Amino acid sequence: MASLPPWGTPRRQPWHLRPIAWLTGVGLITAGGITVVVLVVLLTAPDDDRYWVYQASVNEAVSKPCEQMQLVGEDIPFYLTPEDGTATVRRFVDVGREIPAAIDGVEGADAGALRWRDDWNRVLAAVERYADDLEADGQATYVSPEDEQGQPVTMSMSSASDVPCELPTAVLLLDQADSDAY
Repeated sequence: MASLPPWGTPRRQPWHLRPIAWLTGVGLITAGGITVVVLVVLLTAPDDDRYWVYQASVNEAVSKPCEQMQLVGEDIPFYLTPEDGTATVRRFVDVGREIPAAIDGVEGADAGALRWRDDWNRVLAAVERYADDLEADGQATYVSPEDEQGQPVTMSMSSASDVPCELPTAVLLLDQADSDAY
């Protein structure tokens, strides 16, 4: 006959029958599964159309043109006659073209730098069309270039580099400006 444990000594269940062991095991398996699913989703997610210019050679090349563009951009008043507005916007476009030209001057510029260059070219072309329309009849509507997801390219451009190279506020506001704003 088997002997019973002395009174007061609890009998231990085998590990596979203990609820805490089961809960810990289920939790670890669940956490592992969630981790795998998250990694698969992150690694196979479509490109959100953002890019980063990390090449020191590109950042160095655009440093001076970006500085000049921002200085000229600060001089764009929000309300002007169409003639004065056209002149300041054209000056901004002329100075801004130095940015994509500087990127073109960098041998071996990576894909992010080339996308940034292309976005600069698209925005500058749109601003130039705005100036042309403004000059033609004093009325103009700015149409901001968009990426593949229908978002303004200015969203990606402004935070694409360590170099301060944001579009001036007056240019960003052209999107919301009334056609008679200048």
